Amino acid sequence: MHNWIFYLILLLNITANANSILQDTTLIRQKLLTALQKKDTLTLRSSAEKYAFYGNNVQKTWVYTQMANFYLTQNQPENTIKYAKKALLYAQKQDKAFLFYLFQSAYFLQSKYNLSDLNKDSVYANSRDSMLIQKSLYVYLLSQIHQYEWEEAKKMTKLYFRNSTAYWDSIFTVHTAKIRLKSVQKATVLSYILPGLGQVYCGHIIQGFFSFSIVSLLGFFLFYALKNKWYLFGYFMIFGIFRRFYMGGAKFAQKQVYYYNVKQNEKCVKMLKSEIKQFQEKNKLHF
Repeated sequence: MHNWIFYLILLLNITANANSILQDTTLIRQKLLTALQKKDTLTLRSSAEKYAFYGNNVQKTWVYTQMANFYLTQNQPENTIKYAKKALLYAQKQDKAFLFYLFQSAYFLQSKYNLSDLNKDSVYANSRDSMLIQKSLYVYLLSQIHQYEWEEAKKMTKLYFRNSTAYWDSIFTVHTAKIRLKSVQKATVLSYILPGLGQVYCGHIIQGFFSFSIVSLLGFFLFYALKNKWYLFGYFMIFGIFRRFYMGGAKFAQKQVYYYNVKQNEKCVKMLKSEIKQFQEKNKLHF
């Protein structure tokens, strides 16, 4: 009997303490907002978890969305995704569009562009906010530019900057026409025909000359070894050194082609982003 009374009193005390804490959610919220302004991450995290623990679903959605948005501004996509996922567990339909936008922006920062399609469509499907749709569209068009998807990027840029389709047709045509990509297959074949020729094809003339000189020197030693019937040394030369340098030159040429092509595309990315930024500033478009 006494034990039951003890447990009942203990339960009443816990309930009373919980109620007093619940009544102080306003203070926790104020502390959280102050921490957001000061960018005090330690206080921010502890206050956020307290507020979410004692709050209802609407309060949980609000606090986790605030956290996700804060970490996005701090260029921390991992934490943005972490808190956006938490917010999505409690969010109503009208709150989901902004969360999808946060996901999209975080994935863009992580260079995981394959998810931007889904999140762009989700923002369009869940949002009636034209400004949010514009923001989502902007992130999406940038992701397409970074993927070198020029046609899709051009289409998205026309949607983003309405009534300027002819201008963007010319801009994309001018900059993408400057791209001169090299062929990996051609560099490989040239390297096998004449060592160093693949590097010369990529524009690395000095490297090509050294590659040709080394393979030629090794070829001379191989011929000398076989001429003097040094078969063991010749075997070592063919399968140990000569083969490695000869085939290695072709692989090196392939890498050079890859980096050359990336550099060409990145120049186009840089120029297109510069054009977009200038057009935004000229037309005072800031989203």
